[in-house]
Amino acid sequence: MAAGGLVAISAIELVPLALRPPPAITGGLVGPASLLMRAEQGWEPVARQLAARGVHGVVGYWGPVAAENLRGEGPPVERFYQAQFALAPLVLEADGQEDWVVTDERPEERRNHPQRYAVVRDFGGGRQLLRRATSP
Repeated sequence: MAAGGLVAISAIELVPLALRPPPAITGGLVGPASLLMRAEQGWEPVARQLAARGVHGVVGYWGPVAAENLRGEGPPVERFYQAQFALAPLVLEADGQEDWVVTDERPEERRNHPQRYAVVRDFGGGRQLLRRATSP
């Protein structure tokens, strides 16, 4: 009987907690979730353009550092993985020479890349959609 009475008291004490409204969210998300949400929002126009053109599979990615430098840590590595997350299910190939390439290079970060690509759309902020120019 003591155990049954204990359960009843616990249930009575928990009911008001269950009925209480949840605390208001102030300040929004902080940390990794907000970074990924911002990345998704920032890459959304690029993703829409790629989808509208029927692009699938592997897409080149040209960022502020060479592919071999993406094995470490730091902002350029984070930007690559944020782009990969936002553009999934496409697979990004760093410094790739695929038919389609996305760039993530601000003007001061721009590196030399093959000239055989034409800008399809400039989204600003260093993000561009490029397509390999056809041979004459």
